[in-house]
Amino acid sequence: MIPLPDSFRCRLVAKVRKPLGKSRTSVGQPVELNLSKTSSFGVVSAMLVDAITSIVAVHHAEPANSKLLWDPATAKDIYVKTAANTTQDKYTKLTMDNYNEVILQVWENANKVRNGQATFALLLFVYIDKSTENAGIRRATAHNIETSAARVASYMQEQHMELGPLQTNYASVVTARLPAATPISIPNNATMQQLGHIDRMAAEHSEARCREVSAQAETYRMVRIRLGTLSSPPVECFIAVEDLRLILGIPPFDLTPIFREPFVGDVPIPSHNVDDIDYIDHE
Repeated sequence: MIPLPDSFRCRLVAKVRKPLGKSRTSVGQPVELNLSKTSSFGVVSAMLVDAITSIVAVHHAEPANSKLLWDPATAKDIYVKTAANTTQDKYTKLTMDNYNEVILQVWENANKVRNGQATFALLLFVYIDKSTENAGIRRATAHNIETSAARVASYMQEQHMELGPLQTNYASVVTARLPAATPISIPNNATMQQLGHIDRMAAEHSEARCREVSAQAETYRMVRIRLGTLSSPPVECFIAVEDLRLILGIPPFDLTPIFREPFVGDVPIPSHNVDDIDYIDHE
């Protein structure tokens, strides 16, 4: 059997609720660490506590997230998944006395799985309780959203911050769910970034639509033509749009609009039928 390497990977997961239960909620993303075979349980435990502290800090940085009970100064229980098929209620608690023995057991169990030792990673878990204090989370009612929208608008003005309509509405809803005394904090998550992208696209579309509507309202439209030869400089001419449509027999609306509103009125039909010469042989 291949001996345990001097250095091996460890994947640390912070889970919410009591240990050896059925917790399906994790805090943040798993953390990858490198452990040394010669490191004592105390050294490894300190590394894991530092990693979990960073995870919890990122979690608490988002005002909408639930508060967790975490004190780095107190002792923490660390659990390990000893085999690939070990269920959560059978995780083993690591202690100073069994640490080395359990690590070797996990390494030996990995040998029973194809390429288990080649891709070996020690799976460690730390369980964190939610805060039992009443966080005062409120429902995002119409009244709360209206009140928070005014607070968000005032905060944006003070901070000289510009947000799109969707971003502003999302920030107002998030704020409406928080306790009334919570300071305003604009979210900076993936949802906020996606809404910002949609706001920018909507603004570009609105500008293009305004230009289109303005152009459609003009009686005369400018066209450039060359007189004489192709080497002649282009000359700008203004043509009556209505006359051009009558000459070409096209309807009185844009055929390629960015947004087509329902047309109200009669659509003129051609004065003469056109023979379908493309498919005349198919008759």
